[in-house]
Amino acid sequence: MKVDSGEPTSTVTDLTATGFTFTGYIRGLEPGEAPDPDTFELLWARLRGVLVLELKRRSLWWMKPRCLGIFGPASWQDPEALDELVADCYKFVFLSRLGGLRAHLTAKDNVDGLVFRSIHNYLYDLQKKHDPLGFRVFTTLQTAIRCCCDDGRLHILAGDERIRNDTVLGFDARADPKQTAEHDPVSLDPRVAAWNNDLLPEMVNARGKKRDRLVRRLAQHVDSLRDLELKAFTFAQLLEPLKEDARRRWNAIWAYSEDSWPANQGDELGGLVRQVEPDTRLEQRQAFESLTHCVSSRIEELSEAPKTHDRLRRLWTLVRHQVTEGDPTRPASRRRVSNLLDIPRDSLQSLYSTLGRLLRDCQSVELP
Repeated sequence: MKVDSGEPTSTVTDLTATGFTFTGYIRGLEPGEAPDPDTFELLWARLRGVLVLELKRRSLWWMKPRCLGIFGPASWQDPEALDELVADCYKFVFLSRLGGLRAHLTAKDNVDGLVFRSIHNYLYDLQKKHDPLGFRVFTTLQTAIRCCCDDGRLHILAGDERIRNDTVLGFDARADPKQTAEHDPVSLDPRVAAWNNDLLPEMVNARGKKRDRLVRRLAQHVDSLRDLELKAFTFAQLLEPLKEDARRRWNAIWAYSEDSWPANQGDELGGLVRQVEPDTRLEQRQAFESLTHCVSSRIEELSEAPKTHDRLRRLWTLVRHQVTEGDPTRPASRRRVSNLLDIPRDSLQSLYSTLGRLLRDCQSVELP
């Protein structure tokens, strides 16, 4: 089964298996001088290998690169996609944080663990930023599992107690954690995926008390696995089918909408999506990053009521999701958007206008 990661982890044994010491590269750097070409080439190859391993471990390898904000390449098999990811990760780890790594070397003999942690955090930040739906499913399931553990319905048998992908769970505290569901003849995937019949669209749009009710319903679904008499299962074995099915259904809602499209109503959502969607050239993708960051920041700076801020964030998240995963050529009525995001239909016109204004303001600024 493919495994997806939701949050940074301090587990580095799978990465240290590459046999390369990042510490040696950092020690060999001289202030103001370019790194030795041979050493840099080796570093680049190792960093590339680590990222490929992590993409596969997080199930990102089977998704389009645009899920991490890299537009243009159709898959990670395209060398351009990996080169761009490696270059950006190198900047994140070895340029932006070089001073901190050197400072740690004054007190430690090895900072490989810190480098691996930075790589984990780098991919975690990209996932959270560019895959809000997947991140939402992760946090909701994690909360539901915690609730089950807190009231004794479920037990952590092994792995990270903070509930991560490798956390092994079971209904019997005495169960053998080695007897996970992957060794059981019953497949969890179709059963877990079917939970979305009850959970969507609230899995995406529920807030406040509605989200609390959603978590309780999800916890009940988790508890229903008792019927399968499983000895043990990992958190990842629940997360993966639930998240993949949620993505599929969310996109299908737009692709097969039954809404009629009034001739006097413009494609407001599609208009915003087309306004945001970046060119496939590298420099334009960088400008896209700056644009999305600018709009997000300006939403927070608005002197609006908290409820309006929350609705703008939800609508902006949908716009970004449509840019990276949806089809901007398909119109979406206000009724469809209202139902999906749990926003009153009569509020959408004002929200669309505000987002459009913020986009124009940000596009008028000279962005790097």
